Amino acid sequence: MDYLDAILSRDVQDITDIEDMTRMPQLTALLAEHAGQLVNYSIGTGIGVSGSVVRHI
Repeated sequence: MDYLDAILSRDVQDITDIEDMTRMPQLTALLAEHAGQLVNYSIGTGIGVSGSVVRHI
């Protein structure tokens, strides 16, 4: 398990209400691609993550 997996499986799950953690690596990659830009909370809809979850993270 690498550092990112450890953070995703432990810390993010503890502070959010995300039930399906299998989408977190995809969401993390999407957010990283848009770093430094205004946040569009609907960014995760393509991978099945709601805007409210993205806003919470």
